[in-house]
Amino acid sequence: MMHTHNNFISMRSLGLLAALVAPMTVAAACGGGDDREEGDDTSLAPNGDGDGDGDSDGGAIKLDALNETGNGNGGNSGNDLDDGVPYIWIANSAIGQVSKINTVTMVEEGRYWTSADGNGDPSRTSVSLSGNVAVANRSGGLIKIVGDAENCPNSNGTSTGADDVIQYPDDCVAWYLETDFESQRAVAWTSGEADVESQVGVNEKIWLAGEYKDKNTVTVMLIDGDSGGIQDQTDLNLGITDEDSPGAKFPYRAYGGAVDRDSNFWFATFGNDGKIVRVGRDGLGVDMWPKPHFSYGFTVDGEGRPWSCGVVLARFDPDSGTWTSKGPAEVGLSSITAFDFGGCMVDNEEKRMWAPVKMDLADTRFGLASFDRETLEGISVVELPKHVHGVSIDKAHQVWGVTGVWGGDADGTEVYRINPETLEFDTYSGLSGAYTYSDMTGFALTQTWIPPVG
Repeated sequence: MMHTHNNFISMRSLGLLAALVAPMTVAAACGGGDDREEGDDTSLAPNGDGDGDGDSDGGAIKLDALNETGNGNGGNSGNDLDDGVPYIWIANSAIGQVSKINTVTMVEEGRYWTSADGNGDPSRTSVSLSGNVAVANRSGGLIKIVGDAENCPNSNGTSTGADDVIQYPDDCVAWYLETDFESQRAVAWTSGEADVESQVGVNEKIWLAGEYKDKNTVTVMLIDGDSGGIQDQTDLNLGITDEDSPGAKFPYRAYGGAVDRDSNFWFATFGNDGKIVRVGRDGLGVDMWPKPHFSYGFTVDGEGRPWSCGVVLARFDPDSGTWTSKGPAEVGLSSITAFDFGGCMVDNEEKRMWAPVKMDLADTRFGLASFDRETLEGISVVELPKHVHGVSIDKAHQVWGVTGVWGGDADGTEVYRINPETLEFDTYSGLSGAYTYSDMTGFALTQTWIPPVG
């Protein structure tokens, strides 16, 4: 039987697990803030830079410290570890907003502008161990939003859902770091110095990567998670040309990013060949290796091994500097015809990798499949109504697939929550032009920290 309530559709006949936690989203953005559907309220996004003077300030980097009350928003020294309500944060790229969805109830409990002018074009979200989110705008700018609304001041007000978007800045916006990158995608929180006993996360940082069209470099920044200040940065020349790797050029040099157990930052170039890069947490030392295959999605598992997905499923061993990969015909799942473009994620405890797949040659049937973390052999496949662009997992090990604006029926309005054992799924259909992939729930980050949080 199928039940519908507030855009939440249950397609399972068995009982649901009661405690689901925040999953992860995967997608890339499509269009700027002007590409809005009829009926979307754009009047709430003010013009200018958010400083009240109605203009746009110049300069490469500007920081708006919006909340400095020491209540968990601005320059506080610690943050409660996320042991409360779990959320998944999904970028609605086409309208310049990000959605906060309760992963237990599948109710959207908040929606926020990611820039003052509404044209941020957000695409990647990353959730910290303390439950706060960092959202990277493709057109520049990084915003931190506090996950627990009870820790936000009550002055301007804070959103309670998709139909209650507060004029920028929402009270739960901690800070906004303005950058002038012409392409900005990869973002990832570090684990900081979390202490389970005291339930405080201290010294959490954010990695951010951006590019300029006329430079053959990637700029990597290490940002203080409390204040939003840039602590360190480096410019990397990947040493590849358009002829070497046509896909690994602007704006795709740093397409997806994640951290390992030492909070080192990993990112990979998009497309054929290219590079995989590690930037050290201490000292920003850089290591690079060839990536001899096409890739789209990117993640790092609990063992510190990077993965890419797209045309093949591939795992990298940093110790040996070698790749292990399999194509769709080699994984033992007769129902899939190809790996789909989108994100992917590993469940370390269940020892499974989840990635989007195609199920016919006409590009009309789509799904998510799981694979053995060590052998890369296929385990299971669930067919879904639309193309899944972003993949995430929550603390209850439910798998999330976020649709993206991808042509045809893929309009970026739905997200699916899948039971990994029964393969039954639920649908939330209230998104608006989503296109995201990254650690949308914070699950990948929890796997890199010992002992794991949650």
